Formats: sequence, C-alpha cells, structure tokens
Amino acid sequence: MSVLRAVGGGWLSVHAPSQPKAMWLWLLERGFRGVLPSPGPRSVDWRALAAARDSLPASIVAVSVGGTTTPLRDRPEGGLASANESDRNLAFAGLRNAVDLAVAVGVTQVIFEPGLVRVPGEPGPTDLADSTVGWTREKAAAWVARRNAVRDRSLDTACRFLHKLCKSFPDMQFCLVGGADLLALGDPAALAAIFADLRGLRLGYWHDAPVAARREELLGVAQGEWLHAFADRLVGMTVSDSCEGSLYALPGSGRVDYPLLGSYKLRRARALPVVLELDAGIEPTELPGALAFLDKFGL
Repeated sequence: MSVLRAVGGGWLSVHAPSQPKAMWLWLLERGFRGVLPSPGPRSVDWRALAAARDSLPASIVAVSVGGTTTPLRDRPEGGLASANESDRNLAFAGLRNAVDLAVAVGVTQVIFEPGLVRVPGEPGPTDLADSTVGWTREKAAAWVARRNAVRDRSLDTACRFLHKLCKSFPDMQFCLVGGADLLALGDPAALAAIFADLRGLRLGYWHDAPVAARREELLGVAQGEWLHAFADRLVGMTVSDSCEGSLYALPGSGRVDYPLLGSYKLRRARALPVVLELDAGIEPTELPGALAFLDKFGL
C-alpha cells in the first residue's frame, strides 16, 4: 500500500516560507505531498494555506490539536478527563476550535491525546519528552503507579467526554494518539479501554512512533503492542525518532523500530499518512538523508 508523506506543522512553521503558495511549492520540492497542521513556534494561517493549494498534487492530511513544544498539562485537551467541569469545558472548546479548522481546510480527522489523570500529592515532572529530568525506569514506573492507583475514575470521565464529542460532531473522526506524559491516558491499556467502551463510535488511532519508542525504553511497553492492538483503527503515523530524550529526532537516529512500522501499512482505499515531525532545531539540509532512510521501509 502506498503512503502519503507529509510534514508536521510545528517544524514547518519555523523553516518553510510564510507565503502560502510558496510554502506548498517548498514542500513539493522536498518530496512531501501533504502537511499536518498543528500549533508551532510560529503561527501559520492554515486556512490561507488550504485556499492556496489550487491544483497542486498535495493535501492537508488532518488537524492535530497538540503541538510538539507544549506539554499536555499546558494544553486544553489535557483537562478532558478532569473531575473539574471548567477543565472539561475548556478542553471541549479547544477541540471545537480544532473541528472548525478541520472543516475550513477540508479534512474530517482531528488528532489529540485523551487527557491526563490528576493524581494526589506533590506535582512533579511527568513528561518523557523533558530531557532535563534524567529519566530512569524506576522514576518513570513510580509515576505510572501513582497514575494507575486513581486511573479508573479519569478513564470513565474521558469516555463520557469523548462520547459527547463524537455525538456533537458526527462528521468528524477523532483520532487518539499516544502520550509522552506519564499521567496521560494515551497508553495502550487506557486506549484499549476507551476503544472497547466506545466501540460503536468512529474513533481512530494515530501512531506516534517516537512516543512508543520512549515508552518502550523506560516502561518496557513493546512498540508493536500499540500497532497490534489498534491496527484496525490505524489512520496515520508520526515518524521521527526517540534519541537521548528527544522525541523528534531524525529517523534512524534512535530507538524507533522502522521495519516494524513498514510492516503495518494496511490495505485500504486511501494512502496512509506518514508525517515527519522534527525538532525545530533540525535544519532542512537534513531532509534528504531522513527521507532516504524512510524510503528503505516504504514510509
């Protein structure tokens, strides 16, 4: 099956030309056929970008609610599993804005993480993407244990929230993605529970390869566990790498199992979106090597 190779909005916002038509041409010249809008260090007028596409052989593949530079606890969708109604209302408003953008740019899929579990006690660093923490397996396992002790109530809240969301926007497919935060509900066990409880709804799964690799490194959760469990819901992949604490390193530089990813290109009517999202500090001159690496696995 073919793939639709796209670039993530966060990295794109820093390195591509700001003028919409020039941005499309810049993408095409570098081997991409799509873009995944998301928040980034610099704002992009995604509506103007969609309007400027004309007959170019490129597309917007979906809309991502979260940005790579903002931890989940600082994003509205982080509160969707909260016991606090105002947190949930803020999350719903943020997702409604994402739906509005999706409609405006002509897509029907919105990608986001399914919220955080609020644990008692002193707060602390819980984001595996924070390379300043000095993560160890023991430190990560301790936070997961605290989360699991109170997870079920948050899981129930998240399911009720997602049910309301899907019923409110029946033309949208909401795609859940794995989370780098140890308190997130974006891990295989919680996602499986959500999909089982809401099996009648059109929820999708977006595979974040570097998040899966980082969780395997520190928590022992096999990268294939996500793909095996949710293959029937897979709608796309993020294909950067997990290297020395960075979750958006160049493909091939870290722990992501790319032969595994290549084996999960499913037979379907549309090409599978494969999105390269990189740390903003990585220069465009690195793209040819990254894309050549992805070519080896048909990604």
